[in-house]
Order: sequence, then structure tokens, then C-alpha cells
Amino acid sequence: MLRGAVRRVGPRSSWRRRPFSSVAADDHPELGSLPLAQPAACVWGSNTGVGKTLFSAGLAAACRRAGLSVLYLKPAQTGFPGDSDARLVGAAAGLPLATGPHAAQLLPASQLAQQQQQQAVAASGSAGAGAMLLSKTLYAWQQPVSPHLAVETEGRPVGDRRLAADVAAELRAFSAVVAGASSAGTAGQGFAIVETAGGVASPGPSGSLQCDLLRTLRLPAILVGDGRLGGISATLSSYDSLTLRGHQVPLVVLMDGGRLGNAAAIQRHLAGRAQVLSFPECLPPPAGAEVAPGGIDASLEAWLHASAPRFDELVSLAAAHHAERVAQLAAAAGKARSMLWWPFTQHGRVGGDAAITVIEARAGENFVVYRPPATAAAAPAAAAQQQAGGGGGGGSPGIAGQAAAAAAAGGSLELMYDACASWWTQGVSEEAQPELVRAAAAAAARYGHVMFPENTHEPALELAKQLLGSVGKGWAERVFYTDNGSTAIEVALKMAFRKYMADHGLLEGGAELQVLGLTEGYHGDTLGAMDAVAPSPFNGRLQTPWYTGRGLFLEPPTAALQRGAWHVALPSDMAAAAGPAAGEGTCFGTQGDLLGVQQRLGSPLHRLYEARIRGQLQQHSQQSGGGGGGQQPGRRLGALILEPVLQGAGGMRLIDPLYQRTLVDVCREARIPVIFDEVFTGFYRLGATSGAALLGVQPDVACYAKLLTGGLLPLSATLATGDVFAAFEGDSKMHALLHGHSYTAHPIGCATGVAALRLLRDAHLNPNFCTPDVPGRCRKQAEAAGAAGGGGGAACTCTSPCGTLLPMWDGATLAALSSHPAVRGVTALGTVCAVQLAAGDAGGYASEAAAAVTARLHAAGVFGRPLGDVVYLMVTPMTRKAQCNAVLAKLVAALDG
Repeated sequence: MLRGAVRRVGPRSSWRRRPFSSVAADDHPELGSLPLAQPAACVWGSNTGVGKTLFSAGLAAACRRAGLSVLYLKPAQTGFPGDSDARLVGAAAGLPLATGPHAAQLLPASQLAQQQQQQAVAASGSAGAGAMLLSKTLYAWQQPVSPHLAVETEGRPVGDRRLAADVAAELRAFSAVVAGASSAGTAGQGFAIVETAGGVASPGPSGSLQCDLLRTLRLPAILVGDGRLGGISATLSSYDSLTLRGHQVPLVVLMDGGRLGNAAAIQRHLAGRAQVLSFPECLPPPAGAEVAPGGIDASLEAWLHASAPRFDELVSLAAAHHAERVAQLAAAAGKARSMLWWPFTQHGRVGGDAAITVIEARAGENFVVYRPPATAAAAPAAAAQQQAGGGGGGGSPGIAGQAAAAAAAGGSLELMYDACASWWTQGVSEEAQPELVRAAAAAAARYGHVMFPENTHEPALELAKQLLGSVGKGWAERVFYTDNGSTAIEVALKMAFRKYMADHGLLEGGAELQVLGLTEGYHGDTLGAMDAVAPSPFNGRLQTPWYTGRGLFLEPPTAALQRGAWHVALPSDMAAAAGPAAGEGTCFGTQGDLLGVQQRLGSPLHRLYEARIRGQLQQHSQQSGGGGGGQQPGRRLGALILEPVLQGAGGMRLIDPLYQRTLVDVCREARIPVIFDEVFTGFYRLGATSGAALLGVQPDVACYAKLLTGGLLPLSATLATGDVFAAFEGDSKMHALLHGHSYTAHPIGCATGVAALRLLRDAHLNPNFCTPDVPGRCRKQAEAAGAAGGGGGAACTCTSPCGTLLPMWDGATLAALSSHPAVRGVTALGTVCAVQLAAGDAGGYASEAAAAVTARLHAAGVFGRPLGDVVYLMVTPMTRKAQCNAVLAKLVAALDG
């Protein structure tokens, strides 16, 4: 803001948290790369009127003295063109002015022509040989109010992603011009300055807070503190607001003058985290003082001159921080190779450092990854220049050398879509993620960690209430907290076995209990969970020498989309037993027909399943020492354990839900407790509240994790019926459930879980949440217009929000994909889209068939991991359908080679 200008306070805003529907589908451009060849900084204010623009002007002038190219960028300006921060910075640092197309709409043609003339002069070299100099305003409104209010009154809105993408594009253009100057033998270093509007948490044009909408750019922050009374609080609060959103804040500056000692107090509180630089106060001009056209008065000119050494130091510190940051990123892959032991990785087969993804941050559903430069040939010369201290004029030794070192290391930051949802954990959108962080931070500050046995706390109670009212509604009465999915399974096995022993009079012994499960199942890596599955690569002798498969593991029928229709494939022995009737009822025109379990009960296929399951249980009973009509002491099936509908680690296999429903019904008759492993499938991963909802039957025990905290923290919960809980009652502690963890029910995780479950069910924030009273937001409407591929879940017949998601994957694309020559079958359900490849090898987890496809996805900006011969995409329950379509199109392209 120009010195002396006053922003009038507008009317009270009606702004609230911005809903997903307020942004058009085409307002989500790709961000593109974020260059690291030159230093860049984002200037934030701890309040209005603290001097952001004055500090930006001094910073730009210091860069000029150091011989650096300079880009000053104002993403959003109000009060324009009378008020122009870019004009003041340009006047102070000798930068030509420019405006983006949006801001240019407010300028007269004569002024635009003058800007173009200034830029032409600068480009010709008269402003400094080879220098790239520019002071630019991207978006602007006339009203001198907050940007969101200006949009409300004037219109001409801009979405968050569009604004961030345009800033990134300007940074790329600047970096390219500077790099071009370097290759031409002229000045090759630069510094980019992005100045925000208002305070750290002031709304941007859309109403989103600026500290949220600019986070994706990953620009180190220079926070302008407040030297006035109350400024210590304002500055430290602003610092916390930035860091809690992942911003790096290495430098804090403020006009202090030593009067109140704010700088010293702030430095004490930020010791070891940020460096605080104190500047003299800049006095306002006397009444009637002459002001230059750019807004420079004599008082400001004197302040800039007196503060020049301090600004030179600021530039040097910012350049040094940038060089250190780039060096750390460049070295990360090599250090990882020498120090880390990755899970599920054969380290000897990992390629060079380029094969390691260095993740600098997360931005919504994307990783922010470091891409090293194509060549480091200039690194030795740059290092020598830095060591020599390279001068820039103006008393800033080392600035040019540090910038050259960063340019040599260079590289960029790029967004890579997290298509495996970080091992199936990610659950909320970019807009909702700050809510999770706030919940975790508040719980950490309030509780830290506290002991749980015979104690309680609000987050644990509230999360239990939400669990029992959602995934546990109608059947569960108790919640047992553990640390992760595998330990939740260990607890579930203990619960189910105790219930079986209590029901069958086996509490004093007399039988070895086993599980009934399915082949290709996976329930975790702890020893008990390993024993509860059939032999697999995960529990072979090289992995788990203690493994003993403790159970009967049935080969189930699976379903997939093939050539545009859903087909159920029966196991070979079941098909042989069925004879000519094996194909009856195994082909479905839509996914809804396949998932319509209730309608399929009583069908010939249902009777086939029932007879087959009963026969296999009878055979197992006889082989276990029984005979005749029941199981005798020896080995007994004490629990059924299933991953409802979709097996994850087993290859994203969709098990015919009718088969699983039949299996549960048969076990109910035999009084075998039922465990649902919903670690992966719970909380809308499959498009419904739980996998149990798709089967239309409830378990005795169920396990939840992964999406439980929205993907932020490890936490799991095992839910149980009242009857299961009663099986542990008794006079002796030895009858209790003797299981626990040091961090059982940790308040941070529980509080985050409460926030995550609320966000997932928030129809205002989640564009996929079925809301029949909103046009286009009901599943039955969407499926009626869809194709066979579906990609959702069971059909919706609700009249109010029912806990299901709309179909997320385009049915026509899925149908076409299922006919691709490289594809054996497609499974799309809820947030998951898995493609089994027509592999030339034996297939399965050891297959290398998907490796080439995932490599092509990586090159297209999509991070995935192969699952044997299966390549899969996984989005969040809150992902917009446009994003689903975009990542699916990249998968199709990767399959095409």
C-alpha cells in the first residue's frame, strides 16, 4: 500500500468457509514446476500497516545493489490503480512496471503503453546488462478493501489454484530469463519477491486465507513483524499461523527502533527457529510534503538509505538460507540410500539417486517433490565463486556467490499426485487439511500424551461416540483403541476367540483355535496377523520363519469389469463342481447389479456358494479330529476374518459380495464370531460408510485405521458387540483383555479422528457426499445416467444424506479401459480404481508387469506403486471428479505406452 494511503473498512462480510461448489471445475489448473535456481521469498505481514511494501522495496533495492535480477510480484491488489504496491517498489528499486491481464482491465491504454515502453527499455539492457527487472501486479480490484470484499462488490473473481498457478508461472518465466542471461555470459543470478495482502490470515480473493492458498508455492517466508505496542503478540501469532501450515519462516523483520524492545523479545521466543532483524522506524511524511510519482517521499528515501546495510544483510541471509535448502534437497537421496531401510523394498534393485523421490512437502492430494537439475556441470565453478565471496557492489559480500551456488544446484519443486494415497491413508481435501492440523495441534498443546487404562479424556470419548454412531451403528457397543491396523487385528482375534470359547464351553482349554479366512488375504505384519492368512510372499520362511498357517483358507469367487460388463470368476474347483450351471448368474450389466446382495439371495449362485461353503467346513471338521455332526476337541474354527468386498494387499481383488455374505451367514449358524478387517475398507474408501454396509450384514468385531485420522496420524480402533465385551467379564483380572500400547488412545490421534470423520461427512465440503436434496448430488441420479463401469458402490435409495459417495470414476472410460489389450480386468469401487494387467509372467505379487506402467505414471506426475501385476489409483473420498478423470486419463496414456 502506498505511504499515506488509508484503506477504508468495508461492510461486514458474509464470507464463510468456502464451499467446494464455489469454484468452477475449470478453475483447477496444474501448478507446474517451482524453480529453485534463484532465491525467492514471500513477504508476509503480522498485521496491516506494518510496512510489508516498504520492506519489499528495501529488499528489491538491495538486490539491485548486489547485481541481481529482480522480480517483484503482487498477486492481489485492491484500491487499484490509485493504490499500487508494485509502483512504490518499482520506484524504490528502479524496476519497470507490468500488470497481468486481470489488473490491466483497470488501467487506461496510455498507462499500459507506458509500461510496455519501460519493459522494452529494460529488456534492451539499458537498465543493467542482462538483468531481468520487473515489478508486476497480477490481479487487482478498485475498492480499497480486503480482496474477498472487493470480489463481492466488483466481481471478477479468481480461484485459489488459478492464482497460485499464475504466481508459479511468473516465477518460472523469471527463472528462465535469468538462466538465459547466465548462458549468454551476462548476469545469471536473481531474486524473486512475492508480497501478500493484509495479514497472514487475511482472506484472499476467494475468501480462503492467504496462508492456505499460497502454501503450495513453498516459498520461504520473510515475516514483517509489528514494532508497535501489542506487536509481540501479533508477530508470534502470525509466525505460528504460518509454521502450523507448513511454511518455512527463517527470517523476521520489523521496524523497532529500540523503543519498545519488540525485536529482542521476539528473538528470545524464536531463538533457534528464526533470525530477527530490527530496522529503524520509517516516519510518515510531514503534512504537505512533496511525494514523487511512485510514492517516494523524502522521509521514505532517507529511511531506505539509512537501512541499506541492514537490507543488504537481509538479502545475504535469504540467499544463504536458499542455498542451504537446495543443498539439503540435493543431498537427501544419497543420504537416504546410506541410512534408511525402506519397507517392501529390495535396496539392491533401487536405481541411482534419481530413482528416489525426495518429498519436500505435501500439498493436498499431491506430494511436492524435488527434481534435481539435468546437469551439475556448473557446480564446481559456482562453488568456487561462492568460496571467493563474489561481490555485488553495495557491501553485500557473498550474495552473488550464494545465488550462483543455488543456481548450479538448481532443480525444481513439482507436484506429484499421490495415487496410492500414501498406502491408502489419505482422506481429506487440501481445503480440509488445515482442520486436521488444528485439531492435532490443539490436542498436543492441551494433553500431550496421557495414560489411558481406567482414565478417559474428551477426544477418546468423542471419537468413540462417532465410531459407534457411524461404522458401529446398530451393532457395536465398545471401542478398543490401538496403534495401527495390524495391532487392531491382534486385538480382534483375542476378542473373537474369547467369544467363541465362552459360547462353546472352552474357557478351560481343550481345543486349538484357528481362523476361517480367504486366500490372498492380508491383515498386517505382526505375528498373529501373519498366522491368520494363507501362505503368501509376506509370511514365507524368508519373512516370517515362525509362520504357521492357523486356519482354513477358502478360494473365493472374484469379480472384475471385462469388456464393458462385470463378470464373476469362480474358482476352478467350484466351477467344476457346478458343471454346466457354473456360468449362471455370473455376468452383470452394472456394478449396482453385482453389489445388490439382497436381491441376489436365493439365486442359483447363492445356493451354489452355500453348498460349497458348508461342504468345505464339514470336510475341515472331519480332518480336524471331529466327525459326524460337529467339531470336536482338536482344531476348531474360532473366528471368521474377512476384508469386506475388496482385498487390498492381495491385489485389489473384488470378492463377490454374495459369497462373503453367504460365508457370514453360515458362520452365524455355527456360532463362529465374525471379524471384519475394515482397516482399508472403512470410512468411505469403497464409497460407503464401511464394507459391511455393502454386504448388508454386521460383524461381531471390526477393525478400523488408515482413514480414521484422515491420513495424518497412526491410530486404530477395534469395535465389538456387547456380547463380545461380556465374554471378558469376571472376578479376576486374568479374565480381562490383557492388551495395550504405550500410546493407547493418544489424545492427538483421537482429536484428529474426530475432526476427520466430521469433515468426511460434511456435505458442504465433500463434493461426493450423497445429498439428495441438492441437484446432481444423489447416487441414484448419477448412476441412472452412468455406464456399466460405475466406480461407486451400492445403489442409493435415500431421501436424506445416507453415508454413501457418488460414483467417482467415469463409467465410459472404465468400460473402454476394460477392453484395452493390455488389461485383464478393471476393479473400480469408491475411491479405488485397480487395473490387472495381462501379464506375460505368472502374475501375482512377485510380478514385474506393472513396474513399467508406474514408471510412465511417475514421468506424468503421478506417484504410484505397483502391486504385482496390478496398477491402481486411489483418491480421497473428497476428491473432485475432475481430478479423478485427470488421473484416470494419465493411467490410460501410461497403458498405451
